[in-house]
Order: sequence, then C-alpha cells, then structure tokens
Amino acid sequence: MSLNRLIMRYISTNSPGTSVSLSEATCRCVASDGGLFMPEYVPVVPKAFFNNFEEMNIRDIAYVVATTFFGDDINPELLKGIVDYAFVADAPLVELSPDNYVLELFHGPTLTFKDYGARFMSGFLDVAAAVDGRRRCVITASTGNTAAAVANAAVGMKDVDIFILFPHGKLSRMAEAQFTTLGRNIHPIEVNAGIDECKSLVGEAIAASDSIEDYCLIGANSINIARLLPQIVFYYYACSRLRKKGHRHVASTRFAIPCGNMGNLVAAELARRTGLQTGRIIAACAADNSAVAGEWQGGGHPAVSLAPSMSMRDSSNYARLLHLYGGNREDMVRDMEFFGVDDADIIRTINYVRDRYGYTFDAHGAAAYAARLQALGGDVSAGVPVVTLATGHPAKLLDTMTAITGASVEMPEKLACFINARRVPVHKIPPTMPALRKAISKALHSNDNR
Repeated sequence: MSLNRLIMRYISTNSPGTSVSLSEATCRCVASDGGLFMPEYVPVVPKAFFNNFEEMNIRDIAYVVATTFFGDDINPELLKGIVDYAFVADAPLVELSPDNYVLELFHGPTLTFKDYGARFMSGFLDVAAAVDGRRRCVITASTGNTAAAVANAAVGMKDVDIFILFPHGKLSRMAEAQFTTLGRNIHPIEVNAGIDECKSLVGEAIAASDSIEDYCLIGANSINIARLLPQIVFYYYACSRLRKKGHRHVASTRFAIPCGNMGNLVAAELARRTGLQTGRIIAACAADNSAVAGEWQGGGHPAVSLAPSMSMRDSSNYARLLHLYGGNREDMVRDMEFFGVDDADIIRTINYVRDRYGYTFDAHGAAAYAARLQALGGDVSAGVPVVTLATGHPAKLLDTMTAITGASVEMPEKLACFINARRVPVHKIPPTMPALRKAISKALHSNDNR
C-alpha cells in the first residue's frame, strides 16, 4: 500500500500563487512567507450524501468528508484507517430544551475536541512515515489540552516522535500527568520559563529543523492543516443527529462556537462551503481579542482567564477566515456574529445552565452559550435548532469549576488513570536553542532501539 499521487494542492494565505502537497503542508505547517496553508479550492460533498446521512455514524460521515478533501491524495484503505483511528469517540447531541442542543466533543481519550484532529494528524504522519521510511518528529508548546491530545494520539507509534515543551510550574498535576506518564515516543521537556518562551523555542526549532539530526520538526497546534480539516465533521454530524431527531429546519441550524485560535470557526465555514446548509454562526471570543475587536456586537469587557484556550489576543486562524472571504469583512459578518465574552459572563452562564437545565458546561462551552444568549436576546427559542459546542469536559478544569459552582465535579476514569500512573523522566532545560537541540538529539538516539 502506498500514498497515491497527490492531487489537491495547498496554498498560502499570503501568496496563493505558490502551492504545495498535503504532505508538505502538514510537515511545514506554516508557509515560507509566514502564511497558513489552505486547500487550493473547496471541494463539494456529493448531494446524494444528504439523502440518508442521518443513518450514518460519526466515522462514516467523517470518511465521506475526508474523501472529499483527501480522496485523490491517500489510498482509500489507508484513509479509512486514519479516519477510524481519529473518530474513535462519538459526539453525543444533548437536548437542553426544544431547539436548544449541546454537541459534546469531549468523549475522546483526553476529553477535549482536540483529540479528533490530533489523532487524524498523527494517523496521517504514521502512514506517511511507513511509506517513505522517514521518521516524523512533532513539536509543540502547551499548557495542557494540546499536549495531552497530541501525546495520547501518537503514543506507541514506531516512526513518530512527540516533543512537548511546557513551562516550569505553570501546569496542574492533572495537566502534566496526561503527557508525562506515557513514555516511549513521547518526550516531555520542561522549560525554565513561561509559555511565551516555550512557543518561541518551538518556532525557532521548526525554522532550524533541517539542522537538527536531519529530522523535520512538525508543528502540532491548530495552524496545522491536518489538525484543522477533520473538525469540519463536527457540523455535518450535528446536523445528521438533528435530522435523525426529526427536525424540519436542519438547513437553518445555528452553531455557537467558543473561539480561541478559531480553528473550529474556520471548520464551520468550510463545512458550509462544502455543501452543508446552516444558519448564521455565533462566535464567542475573549473580549480583548484584538483580531476581531472591530466585529463585536458588544464589547468593553475585561479579558478572559477562566477559559485558557480562549485567552489570546490574536487568533492565528483568523487569517484563514479572511482568506475564505477574500479579505471582505462585510461578507464575513453576514455569515457569522462575533460576541465578546468575559469571565463574569462565563461564571454567570455556568451557574445559570446548571440551575435551569441541570447541565454543567466547562468554561469554554459556557462562553459559547453566553454568546448564544447575546445573539438571541436571552434564553428563547430561535425557531430553528441552535447547537452549542462543548469542547472540553468540566473535569479538565477541576479547580476552576469547583470554585465557580461550589460543587464537586465527577472525575472521569479516563482522567483518573493518569493521576495514578507513574511519571517518566522529564528533560529539564533553560530556554535556549542549544539546550533544546541537545534534548531532542538525546531523545531521538535513545529511541533508535525501540
């Protein structure tokens, strides 16, 4: 089995005239001109797919979407294996009240939506390594969810190594346990600095990766196209579940999305352009997010700190949104509403939903629901289904949730098993390239005898 001749090309958001293959877009992550990779064109899902998609499970739907994008790139049997590996967990659609739904995307191995994209990317890299015999090395800086998802997605893969840089003293015991207890091809590196220095080291390492043991270092956050495209499936699957429930207005479904780096927002727009009919998207962002400050329907709030994945002033994937709209912001805001959300909104919404519906959002899902309330002018029916994305399990932010609700949050077995596992040795380095280079080289050599 082998990768087929690549057909779809990927272009930079900064210079569409230059294109690369899927493998190159995935491995390089960022174009040489600093832009992000996007498909050269947006393919369309066959109309016949919608005739009975309500009878399909999440893996079947994911395979149709993946084939639409990658069908000319990857052998069908290999692609099916990658999809089945990525979408190992279901995403239940929970009804709070008529037309008011929650799509739970946190039933994967590390209880976050990032599991789906991380497993797809890892599965693709594993197949590519088997084809050309070249080891793939993934590097990321993280304060929690990305590290856990990427590490658990690739653990045990023979020709894929994962390097995780994390700041000293900034992660909870639970967050660290999810990637420091795995061993084998997972290499945690504790940096005696903050997350910004970790991210800078990662960027520098990727830029200089040709000189590090001749291995290509691949970025693993949401700017990697192989992590982003699988998220298109979320919207198709939600609409298929609504159809199965007998909804007559599925084509007008609105989605409320918590936005940090905006990968899920880009995926929602790509879903629409590939043929999924939806209503106007509700985008919840940190109220101090400078990337979309001009699009607020409100504003003037303090920054978000309770929802770590939203706590950023600039969203990298916003460049992809602008690319899809040819830089025309007016067209963009006709399709999506942006709402600023702050910590007070999150706290109020978590407790409101618990009291009214007996349902507990994590801080990110609560931010999306807070934006939903703003968009609809309160907790009223929109006359069409509105689906809020719950991107993480409440137990992922256990201390935060306990402080907000004053109640305990049940610890899922998937998380508890990490706490009880033995921690493997962790590389500890100062925030310098020579130290990082030495740690990577040592880890790769120690793994030669795996």
